[in-house]
Amino acid sequence: MVQGSRSWITAMEQQRTSRCGSTATLCESPSSSTSSTTSLKQHIDIPRRVSDALDARGFDVSSEGLVTFQDSSRSHPRNWSLLRKSYDAGLICFLEFWMTLVSNTGSATSEAARDELGISREMGVFCFVTVYMLGQALGGLVLPPMAESFGGRTIYVVTTLLFGGCCLIIALVPTLPTIVACRALSGMLSAVPAVVAAGSLENMFDARGRIYLIHLWISGAVLGLALAPPFATYVSASSLRWPAVYAITAIVTFACTLLCLLVEESRPSQVLHQQVRKVSKQAGFDQLSADGATLPTVSEFVRTSLWQPIRLFTEPIVGAVSIMTATVYGIIYFYAASANAPMAYLRAILSGVFPLIGRRMFSKLGNNNALFLLAALATCFCGVAVWFAFQGKQLRQRSPFASESSESYEHRSETYLAEKSGRV
Repeated sequence: MVQGSRSWITAMEQQRTSRCGSTATLCESPSSSTSSTTSLKQHIDIPRRVSDALDARGFDVSSEGLVTFQDSSRSHPRNWSLLRKSYDAGLICFLEFWMTLVSNTGSATSEAARDELGISREMGVFCFVTVYMLGQALGGLVLPPMAESFGGRTIYVVTTLLFGGCCLIIALVPTLPTIVACRALSGMLSAVPAVVAAGSLENMFDARGRIYLIHLWISGAVLGLALAPPFATYVSASSLRWPAVYAITAIVTFACTLLCLLVEESRPSQVLHQQVRKVSKQAGFDQLSADGATLPTVSEFVRTSLWQPIRLFTEPIVGAVSIMTATVYGIIYFYAASANAPMAYLRAILSGVFPLIGRRMFSKLGNNNALFLLAALATCFCGVAVWFAFQGKQLRQRSPFASESSESYEHRSETYLAEKSGRV
């Protein structure tokens, strides 16, 4: 598990490098989160009251009105207090635990509900499990770029509220059309802690701190997978019946929504944008700008943010790690029964498909042959690590995506150092 999470972190760091356009060192510097090529802008006379207000909040302002973080700015998420970061990170890890637990209740509830709904075992698995995971696959591609562009706090609040609403509807109206529609939508919304949360942890912690937080985050997901079947089976077999599983889920998730209201926005560009807007309004000065904080147009959002996760499928390293992890999760969802968008997408797809084919595979092939097939697949995956060890450098060199990241890194490094020396 540790080795798998380390591979996941490596893949996430590579994607993170491409997003930042720089190395981890520069991305982790508060000043560098908003540094860019100095453009030819008209000189602006910055009033003293404005510069003092920005300095008090931990920001520098250039003669062109461009506002950036100071190195020791307490406004930057990396420099928040331990209490502030512990609350936000703790809630994020709990959301991953809870959403994963809910995702794995489908098998048990479908078994309890299929006679009442008049459907077969396979149809029950499809409606409760496969539909949910397909929704999560779509959410894993759409929601992370939205958080990248528009910030994460609002998305946490909205998605947990809607997720709780979907579960409440299933509990109150337990009909087949309602179940299919609400499980699909709630699956899409569950992609927030499954994928978006990694970016939130990245914003608040440096590389060393992130390693421990990511391990805790993944451990929460594994714990959720383990506790889901006994939880769903116990409630479904009780006098409360299976709809109570989703009633309890709704109550807990609505409580999480209230807790999410206390979370601070951790996307540096969004924090910068909010602070600049406050200072501009308080000082009555509207000529300040925050680099990297402007919202993208619809075409820019689709071209850069939505297309990038799909494009990462073509990267051998990202693709191989995604397939291995997705297969492991798919098998888990079959025996018990979500930063990296490609891995989340494949994980959700296989987690939805494996429960449909697993029973028939063991029935047709027999236990020994079916297990032998899975063991052979796992053995093939062992060779991937050896392949990466000997060919990883060559794979990165041949990668157009990695080449663009390297060029962007060199360009932004020169710009950052130039701006830094200019301020000194």
